[in-house]
Amino acid sequence: MRLPIFSYLGLMLSVIALDAVVLLIYGLVSKRLEILPGIYLHHSLPCAIGLILGALALSRWVHHPVHFLDRLRLLPLLSGVFAGGMLMVHEAFLFRSGDLIADPAQLATLPPGLLMGALAWYLAMFGLLYGYFGFALVSGMVTSIRARLWREGGIELPARAQSSLAQRLTLAFLFTLALPAALLLSDFTWLWDVRMAQGLAPLEIVILDTTASAVVLSVSVGVVLRGMLLSLRQIEDGQRALAEGDSKGLAVLSDDELGRIAEGFNRMRLAVQEREFLRTAFSTYVGEDRSRQLLTTNQGSSEPAEVTIMFTDIAGFTRIAETLTPDTLVKLLRAYFSEVVSVVEKHGGGVDNFVGDAIVAVFRQRTSGAPHAARALMAAREIAEMTIAQRFIGICLPTRIGVHTGSVVTGEVGNASRRGISVFGDAVNVAARLEAANKDLGTSILASATTITAAGAWQHDAEPDSRRGNPAGDFMPCGSVRLRGRTEPMDVWGWSAERG
Repeated sequence: MRLPIFSYLGLMLSVIALDAVVLLIYGLVSKRLEILPGIYLHHSLPCAIGLILGALALSRWVHHPVHFLDRLRLLPLLSGVFAGGMLMVHEAFLFRSGDLIADPAQLATLPPGLLMGALAWYLAMFGLLYGYFGFALVSGMVTSIRARLWREGGIELPARAQSSLAQRLTLAFLFTLALPAALLLSDFTWLWDVRMAQGLAPLEIVILDTTASAVVLSVSVGVVLRGMLLSLRQIEDGQRALAEGDSKGLAVLSDDELGRIAEGFNRMRLAVQEREFLRTAFSTYVGEDRSRQLLTTNQGSSEPAEVTIMFTDIAGFTRIAETLTPDTLVKLLRAYFSEVVSVVEKHGGGVDNFVGDAIVAVFRQRTSGAPHAARALMAAREIAEMTIAQRFIGICLPTRIGVHTGSVVTGEVGNASRRGISVFGDAVNVAARLEAANKDLGTSILASATTITAAGAWQHDAEPDSRRGNPAGDFMPCGSVRLRGRTEPMDVWGWSAERG
């Protein structure tokens, strides 16, 4: 990236162009337009040449192969100092030439101390005003360069911690309001006789000072506000893009709080993208619910929550596996799990774990729609029907399913080097025992009375099939069954794919 040299030269020459405008205003109000060609030729032109040479030197200094960014940051200040210094020299020679003095005899009567003070005062005032004018213009150009560096190459010029927006606004106030007011006040007090020697009436003094100050004020403040608005606008656009998932970050356009806000936004964007990447990666392997919990909590376990657990297992899988090679077995399970998991997710559930050929799925409560028990029963019935009717690489995989509703917690297990997260609670064990009991009862799905009660009262009016409208409608009571490993019998309800 290089400095746009012609744009930079144009900005530096605009400083002497502003002085030419001020001189034109002086010629108009003093009715001495005839002196302007000589002043432009003998004073303004040499100053313009000096500005061009200085701008070329500064641009060459900026184009350092290693320190370009650091020097780019200093360019507005150095340009302003150089422009202000050149205009002070220009004004000093112009003052000494006497071209601006309408009555030399009156000027000769003034005390030498007053004349020296007036010269120093005017040089300081105009040097500061023109210097700030050049500083503001080059700052606007550097802001555009910083935006382009970020947009085209992702190069960021970090904001300086010691800079502040209050400093920028204070400088803008001093150089565009306070100094012009001080200049006007001095003309009507201790420099009154000097202005009279220049042939200016009181109204003409006001016109000259206010018009020149208004030009500096409007351009300088316009450049400052443009940079601030550009920073604020890109922050607003960046927030909108981040919310839509398409943010590329913000350029740091200034060294004040706005620049540091842009830096903070970029750090936040990276953190959000990293979190989204981790969430996506986790959800691919551990499920959406579990990945969300991993990324939103630092606790080892969650609060107890009522859910419905669905435990699935392929009937006769041990016998099937004996006849297949490992590669074929993996392909078979991949095809099977793809279909079963799709059904689980379709009904708002999430896979908690894969245990061999078995799946542990969790259905949690949602803010709207069917309760988790109803969604689990609908998913279980669809899986049972699908695995009877469908072949997976040519093999039928009838599935037995256990469904139970109860309280669980989600917690971490493992050590510092390897951890896992899963649901824990008696509901998980009951669902597994219900699945195993299908074999003895000749059913495809066994659900606890707790699940049937929770799902049976729900009716889905949008479902045209009345059987589907009541997920528990096809389940038949199987009496009290003593599940393996439990002392108390449990009322269970069954559903058979052949009968359904």
